[in-house]
Amino acid sequence: MFSAFAIGALDPFAPRVSPPLEVRAWGARLNAAFSMALLVVIFALYRNEIGKRLRLERDLARAVRKGQFEVHYQPQLLSTDAVIGAEALVRWRHPSGTLLSPDASIPLAKDSALICDLGLAVLRQGCDTLRDWSRDPATRAPTLAVNVSPVQLLDDEFLGAASALIHSSGMTRG
Repeated sequence: MFSAFAIGALDPFAPRVSPPLEVRAWGARLNAAFSMALLVVIFALYRNEIGKRLRLERDLARAVRKGQFEVHYQPQLLSTDAVIGAEALVRWRHPSGTLLSPDASIPLAKDSALICDLGLAVLRQGCDTLRDWSRDPATRAPTLAVNVSPVQLLDDEFLGAASALIHSSGMTRG
C-alpha cells in the first residue's frame, strides 16, 4: 500500500490526498533503501544458519566415520516387570562433549544420507552388546530392537549389509 501511495497509483481515487512529487521521490528512495537493508539482514541470517548446519553436518559425518555415537539400551518390560529385551537408542557425543538428543542428529543424518552408515554402526554395536549379554545368564535378553529409518529401507544396499552384519555376528535365531 505504501508503494502504491508513493508512486501515485491512488491519485485517481484520492486526487487531493497524495503527497507532492518531492515527498513521493524521497519515499520511494527510503522504501528502496529499507527493502535492500532488510534483504541484507535476511541474507546474513540465512547464511549464518546454513553455515551452522554445514558445520554440524560435517561434524556428523566425522562422528559416523570415527564411531563417536553411543548406543544406550532401554529395557523392554512385560506388565509383570520381567525384562523381555531391550531397545537400542543412539546418542551422539558431539566433539564439544555435549550428548545431543536424537532430535538434533537423526533428521540431519537422514537429510545428509548418513543415516544408512549410522544405522549399520548402531546395528553392529547392538549385535556386539547382545552377544556379550547372551554369555551371562543375568543379562541374557532374548531380543534387541534397533530402529530403522524408511530412508534406510529404501536404500538398495542397506538390507543386504544389515543382513550380512547380523549373520556374521551370530545373533540370529535358528
